[in-house]
Amino acid sequence: MDKTCRVWETDTGTELQVLEGHEDDIFSCAFNYEGDTIITGSKDNTCRIWKDEKIVRAWEEEHGEKAGKDAVASGK
Repeated sequence: MDKTCRVWETDTGTELQVLEGHEDDIFSCAFNYEGDTIITGSKDNTCRIWKDEKIVRAWEEEHGEKAGKDAVASGK
């Protein structure tokens, strides 16, 4: 694993985005219905929200609590 989240066009196999910012392997990923927001969870104990290939919010370990690295869910 290379600590990135990659997005491809399923019809053509063309790589559309490479999301970089985690410091360890990514174990979970989700996206919204519109496909413009992606959420990733990493072994680095952070969850990140991405919009237009930029991190718009990051949750990190606070007060001894682990961020949701193993499960990320998205809803409408």
